[in-house]
Amino acid sequence: MAEVTLDKLSSLINHKELIKKISDNLSEVIANIGTMRNESAISHGSRIRNIEPQKEETLFVISISEDICIFLLKLLYARTQVEEKNVIGGRFDKQCLPDFKSISSYSNNSHYKVENSFAMYDYYLAGDLISSIEITSAELNENIDNELIKDMIRDVLPPDVDDFKEQAPHNYKCYSSRHDRYYDIVFEQREDSWTYYISGIETW
Repeated sequence: MAEVTLDKLSSLINHKELIKKISDNLSEVIANIGTMRNESAISHGSRIRNIEPQKEETLFVISISEDICIFLLKLLYARTQVEEKNVIGGRFDKQCLPDFKSISSYSNNSHYKVENSFAMYDYYLAGDLISSIEITSAELNENIDNELIKDMIRDVLPPDVDDFKEQAPHNYKCYSSRHDRYYDIVFEQREDSWTYYISGIETW
């Protein structure tokens, strides 16, 4: 299980080859911990002769077991939780918003409108986490300010997302390897403005 978990979460590890070499011996370490437990009095079933570990042995095994579990749990947390504030999948935090002129909340604080000099941001929450964001601007034109708009959109996505890949006119996808998730981005031209929809709900 530990080996499979490490393989699934390998994108979160910088020293992949080194961790792979360490993990090759991990299964044997875990198996030996089980063997030591089975040879002691705490194992299930009766035995004619139990070999009790010394206190130092017990502390050593407990320390190894804790370190393995904590490492795997922290990798899993990093994969499933977005720690950055005010991005898709992260928590909404008024204190972390850059220069904004006004902020309003609706629908029992599940929808926030935030205005700055360039655009209006609509944050939609599912529970405590941001599920989608809409950015509306009359100041920016998709045909002229394309790179600036993409930078604004990247600011509300996890920092490791790759380049936007066009799926259709004004329709893009990008990918976060850290969270193993695709994000949908749609540009829509209105009468006097552009709206950019960013969602973490995969449609592939």
